[in-house]
Amino acid sequence: MKKITKIALSFAAVLAVTSLAACGKSDDKDKTSKSSSAKVTEITVGTAGMPKPFTYKTADGKLTGYDIELAKKIDKALPQYKFKFEVTEFPSVLANLDTGRFQLAANNFGYKAERAEKYIYSDPIAKNPGVLVVKKGSDIKSWADIAGKKTTSETGTTYSNSLEEFNKTAKTKVDFTYTEADLATQLQQVSDGKLDFKLQDLVSAKQIIKESGLSNLKVIDITGERDNPNSYYLFPKDADKAFVKAVNAQIAKFKKDGTLKALSEKELGGNYAPDDSITVK
Repeated sequence: MKKITKIALSFAAVLAVTSLAACGKSDDKDKTSKSSSAKVTEITVGTAGMPKPFTYKTADGKLTGYDIELAKKIDKALPQYKFKFEVTEFPSVLANLDTGRFQLAANNFGYKAERAEKYIYSDPIAKNPGVLVVKKGSDIKSWADIAGKKTTSETGTTYSNSLEEFNKTAKTKVDFTYTEADLATQLQQVSDGKLDFKLQDLVSAKQIIKESGLSNLKVIDITGERDNPNSYYLFPKDADKAFVKAVNAQIAKFKKDGTLKALSEKELGGNYAPDDSITVK
């Protein structure tokens, strides 16, 4: 009798364990189902693929650079979004933000008040002040000295805007024309004496000078003579608020945990973590 009772109890225990296991599997299945059914929003990130080292393609066609690699890290940290990258000409980056084709733009964007009226700026992602690139021995020593000098600039950039603003009030205007030439070509023209100076960001200028061996060029720091040295991502004006908030929260987290510092040292060659004392909101 005792033996029969023990067998019955053992059988009951097996049934209980099997039942619990089945319930566990069912719960796991439900959780997996809920997880897999969670909505993932696709985000198209637009970039011009220049200037290097913020956004560019490697010899084998891989899109990389500081702005791009940071965006990839943000994407990885936000499972509710999936980023895809699209390369186009610089003016089209902004145009596609206007139409809604792009939900984020990554292109070493400096701050422009006029641009802030049309787009939402992210929190700053890097500190990258503007500089004047000139030949060693040039009589250009400061921002004021560019009056009457010759240069070129790309359409729609922070730097072309700065030159336009300078000419609005200057007694002697800067002689500048728009160009589609890349930065390396423009700096070569400064080196050859065809241009007097080039207004550019510090990081890009230093890298091209080094890579191209333009040892007769130097950079003049004009921090303090112009406004905001930080760079940003751009969102459309009607961007989803939850997306903007999520991206900015991740940027803040990366600033706090040292990710921005480490990434800038790797991609930009130094600590270019943003200056938090400057706000554009």
